[in-house]
Amino acid sequence: MDITVRITQSMGHRLEHHEGLCYNLHGHNYVFEVTLAGNPDPMTGMVRDFSEVKRMLKEFLDPFDHAMVLSSTDPVRLLIPSDMRLVTLSKSPTAENFASLVYNKLVDLGTSPVQVLVRETESGWAVAGKVDRTVRIIGRMVPV
Repeated sequence: MDITVRITQSMGHRLEHHEGLCYNLHGHNYVFEVTLAGNPDPMTGMVRDFSEVKRMLKEFLDPFDHAMVLSSTDPVRLLIPSDMRLVTLSKSPTAENFASLVYNKLVDLGTSPVQVLVRETESGWAVAGKVDRTVRIIGRMVPV
């Protein structure tokens, strides 16, 4: 049996090697959907408590909330003031790489996701069904 939890997160990004409009700084209301599989516990009747999975996902994604997410090679990152939220990644901040990043984190937390879906727009999303360990967070600047 599969269960899925969903969280929406507002983030900005830029694709420094894109030849279209996504080269510019812009933002999205991303939707993160995490699907886990298992047999329901005989006592609780649950595969996993939805609130527990949402808490893990929210804790990981909290530094990204209303942050600018850029590649560690993007020169624009040097223009972001220190009082603004900035997260730098080892790769381009695409929906595909966000899906791999969340998948990696869930695996690191001992969870075995079936898939992680990241919806960037209503008509575009990426699904990670296996781990890409080369996507990781390089730095965070999250003002209090």
